[in-house]
Amino acid sequence: MFNNDTGGGRFFIPFLPIDNTEDVKQAHDSYDFYVGEEYLGKCELMTASEEADDVLSFLEKQGLRVEGKLDGDHFIVQPIHAKENEKVKRAVEVFLHNR
Repeated sequence: MFNNDTGGGRFFIPFLPIDNTEDVKQAHDSYDFYVGEEYLGKCELMTASEEADDVLSFLEKQGLRVEGKLDGDHFIVQPIHAKENEKVKRAVEVFLHNR
């Protein structure tokens, strides 16, 4: 008639918070993009599959040779050849606009 269930045999594992947030992608990571020392804009990553260095693949598909470096929330793109600096800036602006 009465339910005297005391949880016999069942157990409960409490939720323990894990503090390694630097390894976990936040809801919307955002990065400031630079070509050399010139700031070009901010890009907010909307999905877990997006990465800040996706711009490097985009630039490579445009035929541009660059190096990229992530420094905190700054992503710095450096053209391999200084003469391509303006082309790289325009291409990064297109990349940011399309995001």
